[in-house]
Amino acid sequence: DFPVFEPYTFDIILLIDTAEKGFLSSVQEFSQLGVEFEVRHLKVGDYAWVARDRQRRELLLPFLVERKRLDDLLKSVIDGRFSEQKFRLQMSTIPNIVYLIELSQIRGNQQIASQAISNMLIKDLFTVKETKNNIDAMQYLANLTRYFIGSIKCKTLVRCEAYEKNCTLDHEVLLLPEFNAFFAGMEKNRTFTSKEMFTKQLVQLHGLSADRAWSIS
Repeated sequence: DFPVFEPYTFDIILLIDTAEKGFLSSVQEFSQLGVEFEVRHLKVGDYAWVARDRQRRELLLPFLVERKRLDDLLKSVIDGRFSEQKFRLQMSTIPNIVYLIELSQIRGNQQIASQAISNMLIKDLFTVKETKNNIDAMQYLANLTRYFIGSIKCKTLVRCEAYEKNCTLDHEVLLLPEFNAFFAGMEKNRTFTSKEMFTKQLVQLHGLSADRAWSIS
C-alpha cells in the first residue's frame, strides 16, 4: 500500500526535462540558487515538481511548466507545433499549466505571437509568465519551488488516481497522483485514440479549449 505522506516527512523536488539542453547549460548557476532539482525525461512539459518521501516514493504536484523563447513560440505557431504542444499540455489533465516565455528579438509578425499568448490566457486559462533571459527564468522556477516548499511541506499528502477538477494547494490534505503511474502511457509519440484525434482537430481548427473539445467529442 502507498503510505500517506505526513507533514514534514517529504521533500519537494523540481524536475527538469532532459530536452532542456539550452537551459541546462547554465545548470551550475541554477544550483547556486539553493533549490533541490533533478534532471529526468518528462513525457509532457519542461518542468514539474514531486513530493518525495524517505523511501523515494513520489507524488506529482498539480503544476506543470512549459518554457519557450519568444522567437521559437512564433515559429511553432506558424508551423503548427504550438497547437500540438498545447493540446498535449491540456490533455495531461494537470490542473495548473504555466507557460514560461523568454523574451527575445523576433523576426516576423509580433502580432501572431501576441495573439497566441492572449489565447493561452483567455481561452486555455494557462498562467503566462514572461522573463527577460535564462537567469530570470531560473529565478522564477526557484521562487516557485520555494513557494511550494513553504505551502506544501506542512500538509498531509494522500495518493489518488487523478487530480480533482480544480486542484489547488488550499486544503490541509492534498490528493495527488503517484508520479510514475500518472505519466505511464503519456509518451510524446504515442498513438492517439479516435476521440483524442477528434478533440485535437476541434482544438486546432476551431480554437476550443481541450476541456470543451473533449466534452463535444
